[in-house]
Amino acid sequence: MWQNETAAAKHARTEMEAKLNGPSFFDTELVLQIEIPKHVFYIFNVGPMEFTVPKGSAGPAGGYKIKSCEKGRPYSTPLILPSIVTDTYMQEDMIKTHSVTGEFMCRDIVHPMVGKVWSIGQNLDDFGVFWTRNNPPANSELEEAKFKMEITFRAALAEANMLEAQNRFDLITPLMRFAASYYEEDRKWNQVYKRTIECPVCGGPMKAGIAIHSCGAVLDWPAAIFNSARSFDDAKKHGVFSMLLEKQVAELRYKAANKQTFAPAPAGQSGSSFLSSAELIELEREETTKLDNTLTQAGRGDDVRTTAADAPDKRDDVPSPSRTRSQRAKVDADLDAAHEARGKSGKKPPAPKRPKNFKA
Repeated sequence: MWQNETAAAKHARTEMEAKLNGPSFFDTELVLQIEIPKHVFYIFNVGPMEFTVPKGSAGPAGGYKIKSCEKGRPYSTPLILPSIVTDTYMQEDMIKTHSVTGEFMCRDIVHPMVGKVWSIGQNLDDFGVFWTRNNPPANSELEEAKFKMEITFRAALAEANMLEAQNRFDLITPLMRFAASYYEEDRKWNQVYKRTIECPVCGGPMKAGIAIHSCGAVLDWPAAIFNSARSFDDAKKHGVFSMLLEKQVAELRYKAANKQTFAPAPAGQSGSSFLSSAELIELEREETTKLDNTLTQAGRGDDVRTTAADAPDKRDDVPSPSRTRSQRAKVDADLDAAHEARGKSGKKPPAPKRPKNFKA
C-alpha cells in the first residue's frame, strides 16, 4: 500500500494487478493466419567444429545445434528450419508473436556480423557452415564453404607458428588445434596420446589394432597381406595359410575397390528435423506423388520391381502410412495382375484403378 494513494489510483492499481494475474490471451500475427510457404532451409557444416546458437523462443530448447562434419564425409547432417520462424513475448496479459522468414533466420545464425567490424567466432561461415535450400547441397556450395574455412584455418596455423617459435604454447587456441588436425599437421602442441598395449610376442608396447609390430610379429595377417606388407607365401611359411585367410583378404580388397563417398540421406529420411505442420503436409504430398508414379509405371508395363535375388519388391519401399491393409492388398493385386497380363499377351496392360477413398 502506497502512502497518500488516492481512491482513483488505488482502483487503477487493483485493475492492473487483476489483469496481470489473470489469464493470458494469445494474439498471433496475421502472417500466421494465412497459408505459410511450403519449403524448408538447410544448414550444413563441412568443418570439424560443432556449434550451438541460442535464439530463445525463436528456436528449439537449448538453441540451434549444428553438427560437425565427420571425417571422411562431405558434409554434416543438416539442421532444418521452416519457411517461417516465430518467437513469442509477453505484453501485459497478451502473448504476442514475432515472425521472420527462414532465410532471415539462416543468415542470422550463419553470418550475423555484416558490418566492417569483424570478430572471429561470430560468423560461422568462417568455419565451414553454410545454408541452402538444396538437399543434398550443390558441389559449388561445398567448395565455397571449404574455401572460406581453409582461409580461417591457414590464418590460425600461421599464428600458431609464431607462438610455437616463441615457445608460448599456453596461447594455443582450440581453433589452432582444429586447423592442425584438419591439415593433419604433426605438431607437438597438438599431439594425441593413445593407450598402448603389450605385444604378445616380444612384450614391448604397441598401438592397438596394428597389423605388424616393430619386432616383426604379424598380429593381423589379412590386413598385412592386404597392405602388401606380407604375402600368401609368407603365410604358408609360417603355417597360417588357409581358405579363410584368402576369403578375408578378398573381402578387404572388394571393400576397397567398391568404396563410395558417403552422402547423408536428404533430410526427412534421416536426422532430426524442425518442421512446421505445413512442411509435414508437403512431405506427405511428396510420398503420394511417389505412389502415383509407381502405379503409372505399372500401367505402362514398366517393371517397377526387381527379382528376389537382386532386391526386395519396390512396393514395400513406397511409404504410405495412411493406407489400410485392404487398400494395400488391392494395390498389390492390381500390380500382380498387370505383370501377369503383360507376360501372357505381350501387350501393355491398362493402368490399375485406384480404390475409392484412397489416401496415400
